[in-house]
Amino acid sequence: MRKLALILAFLFVAISVLFIILPMGTIGLIPVALGLVCSGLAWLKSTAAQKKWPVILLLIQATILLFIVVRSFIPDEVAPDKQFEQRKEINKKQDLEDLENL
Repeated sequence: MRKLALILAFLFVAISVLFIILPMGTIGLIPVALGLVCSGLAWLKSTAAQKKWPVILLLIQATILLFIVVRSFIPDEVAPDKQFEQRKEINKKQDLEDLENL
């Protein structure tokens, strides 16, 4: 049971890191929560000498959880490009003039 929980925890850590890299938003909380559960279960099933990896996995998952939560509060906005808008208006006027000349 402990080995299965550790393997699943490692798998969920890898998926969580993937979701951090990709812009998935808060959907990354799902593998983090599952990883925390598996790591906690592995920690409970471990003896005192075997608790090194479950603790490391718990710390990694907690760090990833913090990163995802902080990232969700940062707005994902694109600044307007004023030069592009001006060029678009100029092109629109030129296109109208070209159509009138035909």
